[in-house]
Amino acid sequence: MEMMCEFTLPVTFIIGVFMAARGISGWLLLYSKHSVNFAEVV
Repeated sequence: MEMMCEFTLPVTFIIGVFMAARGISGWLLLYSKHSVNFAEVV
């Protein structure tokens, strides 16, 4: 049980970091697209 916990903790942490990085990059991409459109409108 302890071994399993020690193994799954880093895995869940890595997955969490990966998901967060994907979310942030996707948000930045969306934001940059909107800012470009906004610049064109103005």
